[in-house]
Amino acid sequence: MKFCNSTLVLVFLLAVGSDIAAQDVHQPPSPIPLFKCGPGFTTYSVKSSDGVEGEGVRCVTIDNLKTVEGKYLSGVYWYGEGTWNDKKYRHIGCTYSSQGFQSFVTDIFGNGESYNNEVSSLLLTSSDNLKHIRVTGGGWNEEWVREPDGEAKSYRSTLKKVTNCGDHLEKASVTQLDGSSSEDGGIRCIKRDPYSSAPDIWYGEGEWNGKPYRHFGFISKGTDKILGTAADICNDPQYSCGQTAKNGLVITAEMDCWQKSKYLVTGDWNERWNGSNDYECEIFLQ
Repeated sequence: MKFCNSTLVLVFLLAVGSDIAAQDVHQPPSPIPLFKCGPGFTTYSVKSSDGVEGEGVRCVTIDNLKTVEGKYLSGVYWYGEGTWNDKKYRHIGCTYSSQGFQSFVTDIFGNGESYNNEVSSLLLTSSDNLKHIRVTGGGWNEEWVREPDGEAKSYRSTLKKVTNCGDHLEKASVTQLDGSSSEDGGIRCIKRDPYSSAPDIWYGEGEWNGKPYRHFGFISKGTDKILGTAADICNDPQYSCGQTAKNGLVITAEMDCWQKSKYLVTGDWNERWNGSNDYECEIFLQ
């Protein structure tokens, strides 16, 4: 009887173990959600106009929208990511009118992305109230399609955390000045205005009060101060999803000749960006 009972117990345990193992084997991983930019942006899906394989998303914000030469859009700022010819990319870009028409897109690189370029002379057009945006110039030929529900049709992000910015953006670390807890002060990938010491656009990641965040920000043109606006990219429910007020950031460039650049960011935030590039001063010889 003892032998029989032991056998029954062993059979029972094996059966239970098999069920647990089967559950572990067949438990599907959590699906990656379709990309959502968040309430601070308009979400666009992207497709090539030349038949290049790939998909992606553009998180677009508009500030002081104008047309140049009657058709080219000025005042468009965006964060973009996706795949192009089966290669991953991530970038920030903008078009604006200040000291002439400016337009460029700059890749973020060094975190698994395949592209490390900067392209100027982009031309953005739209004939249907921004439902579709056509992008040409600088070797680009693509169409952005606005998503009414704010969710990309098919794109799901598999990009890694950003720890590097690439060759065309200044990498800056972040110091919180308000005493808030932060295990990861953060990184800023900054594109500086070519005519001043102020940033034009930037991408940021980090952790604030125990929660990770990703955001995109830009500087408004035509103001006396350097005023910025930023919004979180909200495709991951584990991440922060907020935004500043319009022009809610006051940015002061703390520059000394041939020293690392620094930016004091106040207003809705209270932090300092510690740049990695030396600030080059012009020297005039008499």
